[in-house]
Amino acid sequence: QRHRGYQQAVVDHDLRLDPALAPDSMAEVAEAKSTTIALLGLPQPPTAIFAANARAGIGVVDVLQRLGRTDVALISFGDFSLAGVLKPGVTCIDQDPDRIGNAAIERLLRLVETPETPPRNILVGTELLRRGSGELRPCPARKEIVL
Repeated sequence: QRHRGYQQAVVDHDLRLDPALAPDSMAEVAEAKSTTIALLGLPQPPTAIFAANARAGIGVVDVLQRLGRTDVALISFGDFSLAGVLKPGVTCIDQDPDRIGNAAIERLLRLVETPETPPRNILVGTELLRRGSGELRPCPARKEIVL
């Protein structure tokens, strides 16, 4: 759904959807690292990266930090340890796992009491934690990738 949301936002803003800038999967740290290196090596690399979960965010941060790339905007869906102490701090869309767990437990208890209860979507709000990395302005592309 996050990937579809990205695609829809691109279309809504009359931008060209470039599949090279939207890999299908980088859900784990190792995938995020290799994908970030590949993205930064493109002829026109992205000026911003959205990590769809905290594990991916950690992988992206690892590469950006090792390359000294403080010029690439980053937003992670899901907060993670040390995200706020990096320079720049990682801007995150934070989910409250307690609220998610409570909603799931309430739903499970209702289904135990009334098994014929129809399925429904439960939306749990998020919070944007602005820490600096997501607010970076685009800079001219840098081409060198040395790890």
